[in-house]
Amino acid sequence: MNRRVELAAAFKESSLGPVPVNWYVRDLGSLVDRERGIRYGIVQPGKFDPSGRLLIRGQDYSRGWVDASEMFRVGDDVERRYKNARVIAGDLIITIVGASTGEVAKVPAWLDGANLTQTTARIAVDTRNVQPDFVYHMLRSQVGASNVTSYVKGGAQPGLNCGDVEQFLIPIPESRAEQEAIAEALSDADALIEGLERLIAKKRLIKQGAMQDLLTAKRRLPGFSGEWRRYKLSELGEIAGSGIDKKFSENEQPVLLLNYTDVYRKSYITGNILSHRVTAPEAKARRCQIRKGDVFFTPTSETPDDIARCAVAIRDIPDAGYSYHVVRLRLNEADSSDFWAHIFETEDFRRQARLNAAGSGTRYVITLPKFRNTEVSIPGRPEREAVGAVLRDMHDEIEVLRTRLDKARQVKEGMMQNLLTGRIRLV
Repeated sequence: MNRRVELAAAFKESSLGPVPVNWYVRDLGSLVDRERGIRYGIVQPGKFDPSGRLLIRGQDYSRGWVDASEMFRVGDDVERRYKNARVIAGDLIITIVGASTGEVAKVPAWLDGANLTQTTARIAVDTRNVQPDFVYHMLRSQVGASNVTSYVKGGAQPGLNCGDVEQFLIPIPESRAEQEAIAEALSDADALIEGLERLIAKKRLIKQGAMQDLLTAKRRLPGFSGEWRRYKLSELGEIAGSGIDKKFSENEQPVLLLNYTDVYRKSYITGNILSHRVTAPEAKARRCQIRKGDVFFTPTSETPDDIARCAVAIRDIPDAGYSYHVVRLRLNEADSSDFWAHIFETEDFRRQARLNAAGSGTRYVITLPKFRNTEVSIPGRPEREAVGAVLRDMHDEIEVLRTRLDKARQVKEGMMQNLLTGRIRLV
């Protein structure tokens, strides 16, 4: 579609604030099919029925659609009583109960005929009233978020009811052509984002397969043979805790702090990712200093499966130190940072971390003695360097795609702020 872009000529006041003069504001209930409307689904789905109908829950789409194999299936005897809540491809759905209340998704073709749980409501947009994809993008914008905030109830278990959703106010261009142009532009942006997400997921699976082979000696790179040796971490270097507190004192030395989240989110530590400034006594700042080759672990987690994530410093950071929420392994032989950044993600190490995690509920911890006794199998230095180089190339390829994805998301956010407010018009 060829589009001409122009700035909005004039605005008028509405119940939602300023909107372009040739837009109007409608409540969502007036935009839906009268027969199908806005409905929630099955209250008590009963036992899983492997031959039953797919049941859509908020968790199935809150982070992108899961595979059908991960979804619940409800038996016909229960589902038949809620047949009016079935969805068709293109319907919109919104989470109305729980932490992800307000999350909106569009029903894909492969879920045509599925049903819903009571925590999710179907929005059957009447295509004669408005372009459905335009409504979808509007509900996912700040306008949708503001509507949710206005009507959501409860604290620990927030929620909406279908009557609330019907009252959501949506600004809409009078011109159907403009609705379609906006929807197409934002759908194109979504397609780019989704394509990058799929490619990143594919590259991650390839990398995980390579790690499983190369970090377990299942497959050897050309020119390498011989047994890998098994070591306790205490044999590879010094395990230390007691990091720097998140405090500030005028009488102490300024320090950039390596935090838990820096380690959890990254594979490699560089000075430019650190921004938290604190102070520490000179002796402690020196003891907790970050050197090239240092391996850092997260010793606590909300679940045993997620404990002992690691990142490696790839250069000296003299003005930085690690926090008291982090454990440091200072290797006796600080060679291939790329190898050490990945070896602790093997299932062998992850299994030991789970077994060593003590706690219950929402907090688990690995003590320093257990860290010191955790074991890892490694080859000689030349093979460590070679394996690390292969995995670093894969890591860098994924990071390039992640950067592109971040930029695509930023571009889409800007498009939404301009197109869905009428500040920029597609005519």
